[in-house]
Formats: sequence, structure tokens, C-alpha cells
Amino acid sequence: PDNAGVENLYLAALLESAAYKNGLSKSLDDNNPAVTEAKRLGVKAVEGALDYSLVNSHPVAATALVRILGQIGKADELLNGGSKVSPLALTLRSNDRRLRMAGAKAILALNPQKLYAGSSYMLPSLGYFAASSGMRRILVAGGNLEDMRSRVSAMTVAGLRVDTAIDGREFLQLAALYPDYE
Repeated sequence: PDNAGVENLYLAALLESAAYKNGLSKSLDDNNPAVTEAKRLGVKAVEGALDYSLVNSHPVAATALVRILGQIGKADELLNGGSKVSPLALTLRSNDRRLRMAGAKAILALNPQKLYAGSSYMLPSLGYFAASSGMRRILVAGGNLEDMRSRVSAMTVAGLRVDTAIDGREFLQLAALYPDYE
């Protein structure tokens, strides 16, 4: 498309749909038609779609786009835009763990040889993942013990590691201890 906004929406929607069909826990294969189309459109189009996805809260599309940028991009074109933090570097501050991890992997794959705006986000991201147990966790807080027991039971059945806090102080202590809480 000749319209950059339409192209961003098209590419983001194409990759988000492909990611959902493929399963969020798996990367899209290089032979996937959505990946092929993104690579055909090029680095600038993929970066534009990433920016669109970040601004419009589409972390699934953004994760797929970041993985592609890590394969087809170069550090100088994606990270060295002066004082403005690039969309790729912004992924290191995402609340979405998959997107943050994909961003860190992509930047490490690009192997930047000089500082870039947002490079200070890398170390806290790596620290976040180092502190993670790799297990899905949820923190339940409340004063009604019976109500908490029923919630804990349901979430345990769903495969989550459940921690409980009786009061606000305990809640804050546990929340600061584990980055894995959903």
C-alpha cells in the first residue's frame, strides 16, 4: 500500500493473526506467508508496523515484528536514531514478557557496537528475566480467607503457582520479590 498508516495496520494485523493461529508460545516459521510478506516489505515497513503496534497496544503483533527485525535488520538502522528511543529499544520496557524477551533477543542478535538511545533499558530487562522463576505465578490478596481459598483452588487447577497475601504489606513484599506475577 502507498499509505504508511494502512501498511502498518495491514502488517500488524497479518502477523497478529498468524501468531494467534500458530500459538503464542511458538515463534512464527520463516516459511509462514505473513513472515514472508513482512520480509518482502522490508525493515522500514516492519519498524513502522512495530511502532504502530506499540502505540496501539498490540503486543502479539509487536512480538512477531520484533522477531523479524532481529533477523533482517541492522543495529545502525534500527537503534541509532539520535536521541529518540527507537521502537525496538522501547520493547525492553514492555509489560508483556514475551515482547520484552523478543526485544532483548533481537537487540542482542543485532549486536550493537555503540550506545543508542534506550540502551540503558537492556540491563534491567536482563535482570528481570534472571530473577524470573520461569513459572506462571499469580498473587492473590484479601482479608476473606474463605474467598481466597476458592480463588486459589481455581487458579491452581489452571496451572498457575498461587501465592497469597493477607494484608497490603505482605502483598507488596511478595510483589517486589517475584517478577513472574500475572
